[in-house]
Amino acid sequence: MNGTYQTQTFNVTINANQPWQNTGVYISTPGKQFVTIQATGNWVNNPVSGPHDANGAPGYICTDPNYPLRGALEGCLVGMTGGSLPYFVGINGVANTSVAGMIQLVINDDLSGKVGNGLGDNSGSLSVTITLLTTT
Repeated sequence: MNGTYQTQTFNVTINANQPWQNTGVYISTPGKQFVTIQATGNWVNNPVSGPHDANGAPGYICTDPNYPLRGALEGCLVGMTGGSLPYFVGINGVANTSVAGMIQLVINDDLSGKVGNGLGDNSGSLSVTITLLTTT
């Protein structure tokens, strides 16, 4: 981004056993804002795969349509901005800032509970730092 900008930092906890969670970060001027997201910690989306970081459970690629992000690892950190399509965040990602709306985060798991236990057997949380740069 060129020019002057304002930087804001937000710290949130994203729980493995909760559906889409608001971060408190709102994209109000698409194209004039940039967001980085860093996640630390471990969580569990399936007791069989055990604890893992925000990049997801190694070897468990999601193919089920009940998961927010097919083609990504189960248990990875996923984002959504406003009504955008879900996108991969992982341990160090960027948010979609091409649309206006609240940035939400969630674990990549069966949010509807139609496959296995859904969010019911999840545990843990991630500490997430979100940095918002806005062109002024």
